[in-house]
Amino acid sequence: MAIKQINIEGIWGGKGDIHWDNIHPDVNILVGSNGSGKSTLLNILRFLLLGNTKELKELVKNVTVCVGEGMIRYEVSEKSVLWETKNSFDVYYVNTFDIPSAKKSAQSQLTQQLDMLLYQRQKDVYSFTDYRLETTTRPRENVSQEHIHDFLNIINRFFASTGKTIHINERNEIVFDKTGVILTIEQLSSGEKQVLILLFTVFLMKQQTAVLLLDEPEISLHMDWQDKLIETLFEINPNCQVFLTTHSPNIFADGWGDKLVFMGNILTER
Repeated sequence: MAIKQINIEGIWGGKGDIHWDNIHPDVNILVGSNGSGKSTLLNILRFLLLGNTKELKELVKNVTVCVGEGMIRYEVSEKSVLWETKNSFDVYYVNTFDIPSAKKSAQSQLTQQLDMLLYQRQKDVYSFTDYRLETTTRPRENVSQEHIHDFLNIINRFFASTGKTIHINERNEIVFDKTGVILTIEQLSSGEKQVLILLFTVFLMKQQTAVLLLDEPEISLHMDWQDKLIETLFEINPNCQVFLTTHSPNIFADGWGDKLVFMGNILTER
């Protein structure tokens, strides 16, 4: 399964249309100037796949997305998103530079987001704790202690340049060890929290078919991390289709240049 084509009519209050053919089944990197519509396109795709007609109505008139042999479509006159396809998949949206903060929380925005991914804080949020519980109570394919071990090794490789190693302590907390000093997640830098949000989000897909939407994931990431971000995401889940926006050449410098899509080539202003 993969999204193959996107047609959008009437963005910016009816002033623009998007026609995007030949979408890559793995990685699609949207580039363009500020205000060129990159984030708007991601949001339209996100709300379409989530069936959020209230938000779609504010952004666009009509949307048609070709998936496999079928399509998903929305028209402003419709009260729902129509799935005319047998394909099914989950959609994940990650925006690590604009995360709402709880009014009375002393934690940073990034810490709150990462905390929800790691621990059972909300019933409607699937967490790393839920995954670990499933390995003991409902073991099945793609849910195992071995996958957890391999995943932590991937994080340790990613963090090797920082001198930090990740492990689970006796209280079942995720901690980092830096030359004998134990650091909690809250003590990590913004860039470290951001990359962990990305990696844990993809791990919790359990290697299932999914669409991953990333809005400028390079924010606060060191250039070395930007270089290997896409490769690492696909090492964790090779079955996701990625759409990301970026202003950083480092994101696509290491062999991903053929995945570039320029907004000026798919957007027509009326």
